[in-house]
Amino acid sequence: MPFFLKHYFDPDWDPAKLKPAEQADGSVNHHEREFVKNVAAGDLIAEWIPVEEAGEGLDERFISEEKAFPAGKGTGIRREAPDKLFAAVDGYVCYKEGRILVRNPLTVHSDIDYHTGNVDFVGNVVVEGSVRSGFTIEATNVRVNDQVEGATITARGNLDCRGGVKGGKTALLKTGKDMRMVFCEYATLLSGGDIMIKGALMHSEVYAGKRLAVGGRLTGGNICAY
Repeated sequence: MPFFLKHYFDPDWDPAKLKPAEQADGSVNHHEREFVKNVAAGDLIAEWIPVEEAGEGLDERFISEEKAFPAGKGTGIRREAPDKLFAAVDGYVCYKEGRILVRNPLTVHSDIDYHTGNVDFVGNVVVEGSVRSGFTIEATNVRVNDQVEGATITARGNLDCRGGVKGGKTALLKTGKDMRMVFCEYATLLSGGDIMIKGALMHSEVYAGKRLAVGGRLTGGNICAY
Protein backbone atom coordinates (compact mmCIF):
# COMPACT_ATOMS: atom_id res chain seq x y z
CA MET A 1 0.00 0.00 0.00
CA PRO A 2 1.58 3.32 -1.03
CA PHE A 3 1.85 6.22 1.39
CA PHE A 4 2.43 9.93 0.88
CA LEU A 5 4.75 12.02 3.06
CA LYS A 6 2.77 15.15 3.92
CA HIS A 7 4.90 18.14 4.90
CA TYR A 8 3.90 20.97 7.22
CA PHE A 9 6.62 23.16 5.72
CA ASP A 10 7.83 23.88 2.18
CA PRO A 11 10.12 20.96 1.22
CA ASP A 12 11.54 23.03 -1.65
CA TRP A 13 12.37 26.09 0.48
CA ASP A 14 15.33 27.96 -0.98
CA PRO A 15 16.43 31.27 0.64
CA ALA A 16 17.77 32.40 -2.74
CA LYS A 17 14.34 32.08 -4.40
CA LEU A 18 11.96 33.81 -1.99
CA LYS A 19 8.83 35.62 -3.15
CA PRO A 20 7.33 38.71 -1.48
CA ALA A 21 4.20 38.16 0.60
CA GLU A 22 0.95 39.00 -1.17
CA GLN A 23 -1.44 41.37 0.62
CA ALA A 24 -5.23 41.16 0.78
CA ASP A 25 -5.56 43.84 -1.91
CA GLY A 26 -3.32 41.94 -4.32
CA SER A 27 -0.21 44.07 -3.75
CA VAL A 28 3.03 42.61 -2.47
CA ASN A 29 5.20 43.51 0.52
CA HIS A 30 8.87 43.30 -0.46
CA HIS A 31 9.92 43.50 3.20
CA GLU A 32 8.09 40.25 4.04
CA ARG A 33 9.37 37.14 2.29
CA GLU A 34 8.88 34.49 5.02
CA PHE A 35 12.59 33.83 5.18
CA VAL A 36 12.25 30.76 7.41
CA LYS A 37 9.56 28.42 8.77
CA ASN A 38 9.73 28.61 12.56
CA VAL A 39 8.90 25.53 14.61
CA ALA A 40 8.86 24.89 18.34
CA ALA A 41 9.87 21.65 20.04
CA GLY A 42 6.92 19.27 19.76
CA ASP A 43 5.46 20.73 16.54
CA LEU A 44 4.35 18.28 13.85
CA ILE A 45 6.49 18.75 10.73
CA ALA A 46 5.65 15.72 8.56
CA GLU A 47 3.50 12.57 8.53
CA TRP A 48 2.76 9.52 6.42
CA ILE A 49 -0.81 9.24 5.12
CA PRO A 50 -2.44 6.77 2.66
CA VAL A 51 -2.24 8.01 -0.93
CA GLU A 52 -6.02 7.79 -1.37
CA GLU A 53 -6.46 10.26 1.49
CA ALA A 54 -3.89 12.70 0.13
CA GLY A 55 -5.86 13.80 -2.93
CA GLU A 56 -4.62 14.38 -6.47
CA GLY A 57 -1.54 15.96 -7.99
CA LEU A 58 0.87 14.40 -5.51
CA ASP A 59 4.63 14.88 -5.75
CA GLU A 60 6.04 11.47 -6.67
CA ARG A 61 9.20 12.18 -4.71
CA PHE A 62 7.24 11.73 -1.49
CA ILE A 63 5.30 8.56 -2.34
CA SER A 64 6.66 5.32 -0.87
CA GLU A 65 5.63 1.79 0.02
CA GLU A 66 7.71 2.01 3.18
CA LYS A 67 7.00 4.56 5.90
CA ALA A 68 10.61 5.47 6.57
CA PHE A 69 11.17 9.11 7.52
CA PRO A 70 14.21 10.95 6.10
CA ALA A 71 14.72 12.18 9.67
CA GLY A 72 17.77 14.23 10.52
CA LYS A 73 19.13 16.22 13.43
CA GLY A 74 16.59 18.12 15.53
CA THR A 75 13.67 15.81 14.72
CA GLY A 76 12.06 12.91 16.54
CA ILE A 77 9.36 10.21 16.39
CA ARG A 78 7.06 9.36 19.29
CA ARG A 79 6.30 5.76 20.17
CA GLU A 80 2.56 6.43 20.30
CA ALA A 81 2.61 8.15 16.86
CA PRO A 82 5.10 6.29 14.63
CA ASP A 83 3.69 7.81 11.42
CA LYS A 84 4.40 11.38 12.50
CA LEU A 85 7.66 13.33 12.64
CA PHE A 86 8.04 16.10 15.23
CA ALA A 87 10.50 18.89 15.91
CA ALA A 88 12.72 17.99 18.87
CA VAL A 89 14.07 21.53 19.34
CA ASP A 90 13.09 25.12 18.56
CA GLY A 91 14.42 26.34 15.22
CA TYR A 92 13.66 26.34 11.50
CA VAL A 93 12.83 23.26 9.43
CA CYS A 94 14.29 22.43 6.02
CA TYR A 95 15.73 19.67 3.87
CA LYS A 96 19.50 19.21 3.80
CA GLU A 97 21.09 16.48 1.68
CA GLY A 98 17.81 14.56 1.58
CA ARG A 99 17.17 14.77 5.33
CA ILE A 100 14.63 16.82 7.26
CA LEU A 101 16.43 18.98 9.83
CA VAL A 102 15.44 21.45 12.53
CA ARG A 103 18.31 23.94 12.88
CA ASN A 104 19.37 26.64 15.31
CA PRO A 105 21.06 29.09 14.92
CA LEU A 106 19.95 30.61 11.64
CA THR A 107 22.92 31.92 9.61
CA VAL A 108 22.16 34.47 6.88
CA HIS A 109 25.03 34.39 4.37
CA SER A 110 24.25 37.84 2.98
CA ASP A 111 22.84 41.24 3.92
CA ILE A 112 19.35 41.61 5.35
CA ASP A 113 17.75 43.48 2.46
CA TYR A 114 15.14 43.04 -0.28
CA HIS A 115 16.52 39.59 -1.13
CA THR A 116 15.80 38.21 2.34
CA GLY A 117 13.09 40.47 3.71
CA ASN A 118 12.60 40.84 7.45
CA VAL A 119 13.71 37.99 9.70
CA ASP A 120 11.60 36.77 12.63
CA PHE A 121 13.19 33.69 14.21
CA VAL A 122 12.48 31.67 17.33
CA GLY A 123 16.19 31.01 17.95
CA ASN A 124 19.53 32.76 17.40
CA VAL A 125 20.47 34.68 14.23
CA VAL A 126 23.91 35.31 12.72
CA VAL A 127 24.07 37.82 9.86
CA GLU A 128 27.30 37.59 7.89
CA GLY A 129 26.57 40.83 6.03
CA SER A 130 24.86 44.10 6.96
CA VAL A 131 21.34 44.94 8.08
CA ARG A 132 20.05 47.56 5.64
CA SER A 133 17.79 50.50 6.43
CA GLY A 134 14.10 49.75 6.81
CA PHE A 135 14.46 46.06 7.66
CA THR A 136 13.87 44.24 10.95
CA ILE A 137 15.27 41.27 12.83
CA GLU A 138 13.60 39.65 15.82
CA ALA A 139 15.29 36.70 17.50
CA THR A 140 16.71 35.39 20.78
CA ASN A 141 20.36 36.37 20.34
CA VAL A 142 21.59 38.33 17.31
CA ARG A 143 25.08 38.78 15.88
CA VAL A 144 25.75 41.07 12.91
CA ASN A 145 29.22 40.73 11.41
CA ASP A 146 28.99 43.83 9.21
CA GLN A 147 27.27 47.18 9.70
CA VAL A 148 23.80 47.99 11.01
CA GLU A 149 22.10 50.86 9.18
CA GLY A 150 18.69 52.41 9.94
CA ALA A 151 17.17 49.07 10.89
CA THR A 152 15.19 47.70 13.83
CA ILE A 153 16.69 44.79 15.75
CA THR A 154 14.95 43.20 18.72
CA ALA A 155 16.95 40.57 20.63
CA ARG A 156 15.24 38.80 23.52
CA GLY A 157 18.73 37.99 24.77
CA ASN A 158 21.99 39.60 23.60
CA LEU A 159 23.00 41.68 20.57
CA ASP A 160 26.52 41.83 19.11
CA CYS A 161 27.16 44.39 16.32
CA ARG A 162 30.69 43.63 15.17
CA GLY A 163 30.65 46.13 12.32
CA GLY A 164 29.20 49.03 14.28
CA VAL A 165 26.00 51.04 13.86
CA LYS A 166 25.40 53.94 11.45
CA GLY A 167 21.80 54.50 12.38
CA GLY A 168 20.88 57.50 10.24
CA LYS A 169 18.56 58.69 13.06
CA THR A 170 16.20 55.74 12.42
CA ALA A 171 17.98 52.69 13.87
CA LEU A 172 16.26 51.12 16.91
CA LEU A 173 18.13 48.38 18.77
CA LYS A 174 16.46 46.61 21.70
CA THR A 175 17.75 43.81 23.93
CA GLY A 176 16.49 41.91 26.94
CA LYS A 177 20.06 41.40 28.11
CA ASP A 178 23.39 42.88 26.94
CA MET A 179 24.40 44.87 23.87
CA ARG A 180 27.91 45.09 22.38
CA MET A 181 29.13 47.08 19.39
CA VAL A 182 32.28 48.58 17.86
CA PHE A 183 30.80 52.09 17.56
CA CYS A 184 27.39 53.74 17.33
CA GLU A 185 26.06 56.94 15.80
CA TYR A 186 22.54 58.35 15.34
CA ALA A 187 20.64 55.41 16.84
CA THR A 188 18.33 54.54 19.72
CA LEU A 189 19.61 51.84 22.08
CA LEU A 190 17.33 50.18 24.64
CA SER A 191 18.95 47.47 26.76
CA GLY A 192 17.75 45.51 29.77
CA GLY A 193 21.38 44.78 30.66
CA ASP A 194 24.77 46.32 29.88
CA ILE A 195 25.67 48.38 26.81
CA MET A 196 29.36 48.10 25.89
CA ILE A 197 30.79 50.17 23.03
CA LYS A 198 34.44 49.75 22.08
CA GLY A 199 34.79 53.05 20.22
CA ALA A 200 32.67 56.19 19.94
CA LEU A 201 29.04 56.73 20.91
CA MET A 202 27.69 59.77 19.07
CA HIS A 203 24.34 61.57 18.92
CA SER A 204 22.25 58.63 20.16
CA GLU A 205 19.42 57.97 22.60
CA VAL A 206 20.67 55.40 25.10
CA TYR A 207 18.84 53.59 27.91
CA ALA A 208 20.85 50.93 29.74
CA GLY A 209 19.14 48.84 32.40
CA LYS A 210 22.55 48.18 33.98
CA ARG A 211 25.95 49.59 32.97
CA LEU A 212 27.09 51.73 30.04
CA ALA A 213 30.74 51.51 29.00
CA VAL A 214 32.17 53.64 26.17
CA GLY A 215 35.79 53.15 25.15
CA GLY A 216 36.02 56.18 22.85
CA ARG A 217 34.31 59.53 22.45
CA LEU A 218 30.86 60.19 23.94
CA THR A 219 29.19 63.07 22.11
CA GLY A 220 25.63 64.40 22.02
CA GLY A 221 22.39 62.52 22.54
CA ASN A 222 20.62 61.57 25.78
CA ILE A 223 22.10 58.94 28.06
CA CYS A 224 20.30 57.05 30.82
CA ALA A 225 21.97 54.17 32.68
CA TYR A 226 21.55 52.50 36.03
